[in-house]
Amino acid sequence: MLEIDPDNRAGKNALAALMNNAGVTKGKTGQFGEEVATLENALSLDPKNPQIKKNLANAYFNLALDKGKSGKVSEEVEFLRKARKLAPKDSLIGENLGRALSDLAVLKGKAGDLSGQIALLKEGLSISPKDPVTRKNLSAAYNNYAVDQATNLKVKERIANLKKSMKLDPGNKSAKNNLSNLLVKEAIREYTQGSRANAVDLLKKAQKVDPGNKAVRRNLAAVYHNEALKKGDAGEHKSEIGLLYKALKLTPSNDKIKTDLALAYNDYAVDYGKKGDSMRELRYLRKALELDPTNEAIRENLERAQKKTAVRKKRSKKASKQKKR
Repeated sequence: MLEIDPDNRAGKNALAALMNNAGVTKGKTGQFGEEVATLENALSLDPKNPQIKKNLANAYFNLALDKGKSGKVSEEVEFLRKARKLAPKDSLIGENLGRALSDLAVLKGKAGDLSGQIALLKEGLSISPKDPVTRKNLSAAYNNYAVDQATNLKVKERIANLKKSMKLDPGNKSAKNNLSNLLVKEAIREYTQGSRANAVDLLKKAQKVDPGNKAVRRNLAAVYHNEALKKGDAGEHKSEIGLLYKALKLTPSNDKIKTDLALAYNDYAVDYGKKGDSMRELRYLRKALELDPTNEAIRENLERAQKKTAVRKKRSKKASKQKKR
């Protein structure tokens, strides 16, 4: 066995060159493992030799592909990482590492290791930031991680992961739906705790995320409806009507909201009647009856108001004639 004086740089370099050639020869015959071992020894003797670095990077690359063909994806990734460390600008190595990372990430996901899957896909995305497949896969991983109850994430963390998912793939319908539903759930919690403003804000955000989510529209309409009834009980019929219209716009087929809107107009009209404003009284009663044509109480109020207005007009006309005399 050859022994080299540790201080003999020329001797080291000469031995490194011999080992480099020997390693390359082993690689040509498909002995990739031995090629790597030989070239690693060569590089340890001459760490700055660019040719040895290049050959070792190629050896790692070839060994990685060989491992990949055997289904040993984890080892494939390991050697591709080593290859890329030696040749960071080599696009072929980078592309293959990105692909191998995605393959390994899929296996991690199937095994339930979602955080490990995300880490691998993030690494892959750092190599090819615009790669559409990696972006979609990472988007799906963030979505799955956010909704997996086993992760024990806080609500804010789940929301953050779903937002990351949508940012990577704006067309991810599952992430949109999950984020929208999660915001609805939080809105309901806020509302039951008395935070009406927070609930409305969350529901509006949910609607913006997924405009077609029926649960969002239904719950936002319910909030407006409940708040409208409170305004009505307080005699604030104008505000009541405004909120009921918002609720009805979200759920046009909701007959209960239509009925309550009709009653709100009826009460609003009655208030104007008490003030002697027959014009507004009639206008709002007609509106109320238009919304609920079968409501006899509203119909009776309208007929009563019409008769009252007719009598008032008749008296006014009579008084006007008497003045002219």
